Amino acid sequence: MFASAVAIRDIPGDTTLFTIPRNAIINVETSDLSRKLPGVFDQPDGDEDEEFEQQDPWTSLILVMLYEYLQGEKSSWKPYFDILPQTFDTPLFWSQSELKELEGTCLTTEKIGKQESDDMLRTRVVKLVQANPLVFYREGTTHLDEYELLALAHRMGSTVMAYAFDLDNANEESEDEEDGWVEDREGKTMLGMVPMADILNANAEFNVRMHVGGLEQFPMLTT
Repeated sequence: MFASAVAIRDIPGDTTLFTIPRNAIINVETSDLSRKLPGVFDQPDGDEDEEFEQQDPWTSLILVMLYEYLQGEKSSWKPYFDILPQTFDTPLFWSQSELKELEGTCLTTEKIGKQESDDMLRTRVVKLVQANPLVFYREGTTHLDEYELLALAHRMGSTVMAYAFDLDNANEESEDEEDGWVEDREGKTMLGMVPMADILNANAEFNVRMHVGGLEQFPMLTT
């Protein structure tokens, strides 16, 4: 069961519960993967790698998560992975017989988008891992087959969808940003997994807000 935090008494507004250094956040900048495969994340617009598609913030974080997970004890985030969900029961993970029970409802297989998701992850994630086994796997560890990699990519993707945060640039702040939250209008803002922050209430507007300076801070707000 995923860890959570429960307040046992009222917390005044703007109270800082804890601070998290930026280097503790899992993202493209903090993972060694971006240095081992720089071309995958640094391709300029209009000049994409001929073999691999350019990554967006979502698939970039999935790749980083998958890489760090496969590093096992060598990853600084091993304790964090140990408390993240190991399985999901959303329709994306249902069997064909279970999906058949949805016939006649508004939730169609097209809306679930499993085939589309499979195709995207095979192209942008699985293909890249298979082409770079010395980067993704520790020496002496068993390599996953395509089906296992796809399943792990779906698990990491669901984790990102459930718990990731949009991260702004620590050195820049636009007029549209408030309290460090960024409205990602074009889907280009970096995503990150923030240990501790995701055990608080997920509604950023009313409960948790993020101040970005040298540190990430997460106060609990009263409503």
